[in-house]
Amino acid sequence: MSRLVVLGFLVLIWELSLSQTTVTIDVDPIGDDALELGCSLREAISLANAGLTEGLDCSSVLTGTGFPLSYEFNLPEMRYQLLGDVASGEAGGDLDVDAEISVQGAGSDRTVIEGNELDRVLHLTTFNSSVTLRDLQITGGAVRGDTNGGGILVEGGALDVERVVFSDNQAIGEIGQSAADGGGIASVGGRLRIGPATVFEDNRATGLGGAVFSDSVMMVDGAVFERNSASDGGAVFALTRGAIVTIENCLVRGNTALSRGGGMRLQGEIAGVVAVEKCSIVENSAFSGGGIFGAGVDLANSTIAANQAERTAGGIRLNQSRLTGVTIAGNVAQLGVGGLSVESGPFVLTNSIVADNQDATGANPDCEGNIQPQGVNLISRNDGCSVVFPGGLPNANGDLVGTTILPLDPGLAPLAGTPPVLLPGAGSIVVDAVGVGLCTYAAASNNGLFSDGDPVQFDQRGMPRDSLCDIGAIESDELFTNGFEGN
Repeated sequence: MSRLVVLGFLVLIWELSLSQTTVTIDVDPIGDDALELGCSLREAISLANAGLTEGLDCSSVLTGTGFPLSYEFNLPEMRYQLLGDVASGEAGGDLDVDAEISVQGAGSDRTVIEGNELDRVLHLTTFNSSVTLRDLQITGGAVRGDTNGGGILVEGGALDVERVVFSDNQAIGEIGQSAADGGGIASVGGRLRIGPATVFEDNRATGLGGAVFSDSVMMVDGAVFERNSASDGGAVFALTRGAIVTIENCLVRGNTALSRGGGMRLQGEIAGVVAVEKCSIVENSAFSGGGIFGAGVDLANSTIAANQAERTAGGIRLNQSRLTGVTIAGNVAQLGVGGLSVESGPFVLTNSIVADNQDATGANPDCEGNIQPQGVNLISRNDGCSVVFPGGLPNANGDLVGTTILPLDPGLAPLAGTPPVLLPGAGSIVVDAVGVGLCTYAAASNNGLFSDGDPVQFDQRGMPRDSLCDIGAIESDELFTNGFEGN
C-alpha cells in the first residue's frame, strides 16, 4: 500500500467505534413520486434521516446490535429521476441526507440517479452525514446562483465514492452573484474520498472545480477526469487549509479552465500540502497553467504533457513546491514559458525531465524562475531558469542541461498508452542516468507528505526503480538481449 493511501486512511477513519444496527433495504425500481407503491430512494433516505428501522413501503433486514443505526440501500438496474426543484422541500429536489447510509448500485451503466437539471442530486446536510456510493451514475444535477455542488454537496459530512460516474452535472452562478463551485462534487468543510474507477466527465462550474471542489480533507485514488470545465481548476480545485489532500493514480485529460489550472488548481495553505503521485495530466488548457496551477504541491512520478496555455506555463505554474521523477514535455504556451514556470520558492526539482516544450517567442520554451536542483535533471533548453542550472552534459551539479542553440533531446516516444505516458526510447540519455543512492524523493523545508530522502521504489506505472533509475516519470522498456536496460 502506498504512502499516500496510508496517510489518507489515517485521516479518513469514518467507521464508528460503537456497535451498530445495520438496516438493509432493497429499493424498488420506481420513480420519485410518493404516490407510487413500493420503496423509493427518497422514502428510504427519509426513513434513515428519522432514525427508523421500517416505514412507509420500505421493509428492512436488521443485523448487528446497538446504536447508532447505519443504512444500506440496494438499488437495482434503474434510472431514478428526481422530481421537483429546490423549492419543493423534502417532497422533491435534491436528496438531503442526515444519517449514515451506503448506496449499492448494479453498475455505473445500469443504475442511474438523474437530477433532470432541477436541482443537485445529493446534499449531505450536517457534520453527522456519512454517504458511501458504489457502482452507479450521478447525472443531470444542477444548481444555479450562489450555491455549490452540481451533483453532490458535502457540508461538513463524509462522502466516499467508488466505481461511480459523474456526468453532465453543473454549478452555474447567476450574474451579480458569487460564482458556483464544484460541478460534480463540492466538499465544503467535509471529508471526501474518491476511489478507483470513479469517472468525472463533462461536468462544469462557473466558479472553481469543474469536476471537484474541496477546501478540506480529500483523498483521490484511481479516478479519471475528462472534459470538465470551470473558471479555475478545470477538473479539480483543492484548497488544503492545513488539511491533507492526496491525489494518485489519476488521469486528468481534456479539461479546460478560463483562468488558471486547466487540469488542476492546487493550493497548499496553512502548512497543508497537496501530494500528487502517479498521474497523467495531459491535453488540458487554460489561460495560465495549462496542466497545473498552484502552490505547496508535492508532485512525483507523473507525466505533464500536451497541455496548453493562452498566456504562460503550458505545463505547470507552481510556487513553493517540489517535484520528483516528473516528465514535463510537449506543452505549449502562447505568450510565456511553455513548460515549467516558478514565481517564488523554495522550489525543488529532482530526477525530472523538462523538454520539448514550446512558446510563441522561443525565448523560454522549457522553464523560467528560481529552481533548486537536487539530483539528476534533464533541461532541454535552459534559457530562463535560475543560474543554478549551468550548461553541461552533465554540469557541475550532475544535471543534463542544454540551451536553445544546443538543445538536448531526451529521446521520448510520442504520448501513448494507458495511462498516456512518454516512454524513453532506445538510446535515450535519460536511461540509467540516476546513480545509486540518488533515486530519492526531493527534500524541502515545507511539511511535505513524501519523506525527504526516501528511496523512490516505483515509477508512474508501478515498475520498480532499480539501483540505476531513469530520469523522469517512466522507467524505460528498452532491454539488451542480456535483460539489462541499455542506453
